[in-house]
Amino acid sequence: MKERIHFTKMHGCGNDYIYVDTSLYRIENPSAAAIAWSDRHKSIGSDGLVLIGRSSIPEADFTMRIFNADGSEAMMCGNASRCVGKYVYERGLTTGLTPKTSLTLSPSPNGEGSGHHERQIRLLTLSGIKILYLHITDGIVESVTVDMGAPVFEEPRQYRPTDSPPALPVREGAVTIGPDNSSSLIHSAPSLARLEETLDPSRTGRAGGESLAGGEAGSVESASLFVSMGNPHYVIFVDDVDAIDVAREGARLEHHPAFPERANIEFAEMRPDGIRVRVWERGSGITMACGTGACATAVAACKTGRAGHASRIIMDGGELEIEWRESDGHVYMTGPAEFVFEGEIELP
Repeated sequence: MKERIHFTKMHGCGNDYIYVDTSLYRIENPSAAAIAWSDRHKSIGSDGLVLIGRSSIPEADFTMRIFNADGSEAMMCGNASRCVGKYVYERGLTTGLTPKTSLTLSPSPNGEGSGHHERQIRLLTLSGIKILYLHITDGIVESVTVDMGAPVFEEPRQYRPTDSPPALPVREGAVTIGPDNSSSLIHSAPSLARLEETLDPSRTGRAGGESLAGGEAGSVESASLFVSMGNPHYVIFVDDVDAIDVAREGARLEHHPAFPERANIEFAEMRPDGIRVRVWERGSGITMACGTGACATAVAACKTGRAGHASRIIMDGGELEIEWRESDGHVYMTGPAEFVFEGEIELP
């Protein structure tokens, strides 16, 4: 008879994972477990599996390993890190009384009232140690702010732009990934035949369709930007995010040769109340939210002159507040974390 283990399902803005405390259970093959348990029709259903462990180094309190629904291991997940903070605190695995540093956000996520306080947890991930600031009211973690570190715009292991990538069709035109981390736009709505040509440049010999306007990376004309938050993201700004076939275009761009390790793809639309984002996560597909993707989008919007250093990111599963601080260059993400249910399941 196979061993049964206890699991907890949690979500951050709808980005749901299965959490297992590895101090209690040993998962010999986490990739297989992630594939089996993430099935939404035949098992628990999730975007992947998160293993929580005790850190063996004094610089961190806990460890987090993430396995996507396809079994691949992710470097970092912002939504999962917030859930880990809530899990370890509310399950009594920590008091969060580690040496604290000053945290001032604009706007401040701290609530009011005598029952509110803050605790800090140091979480070791494949992207390094992340500092979690738990905002607690009457013993409940209401929200978590994560110091996600500094964004990186040139990372050869993750991004190698090519001279002739395929174009991305959108309702208002097409976007191509340029060799200088910039993009080109086709402003006229393409016909079906022309759209097929942009998807398959070999049909006409043109690379990525006809470019009628271009933009330098870091300028407001640039329609897309590569941003690494430890894991690779490609943020594409569009006029109408609801017009994008995220499943089709996300899957295609995830495996584009420009991304040696594959990439997470964000489609973003600037709106008066914030930045509306739809996400395709590598290894998981369409998800309700992506914490690192929200950070990458906010950074891209700021760097291209579309927004300031603080942004509200509106995703299918909820909203996140992101601040790219000028004082230290780090990105701070604040958002909720929620328990869904728990139970027992056999190891695959």
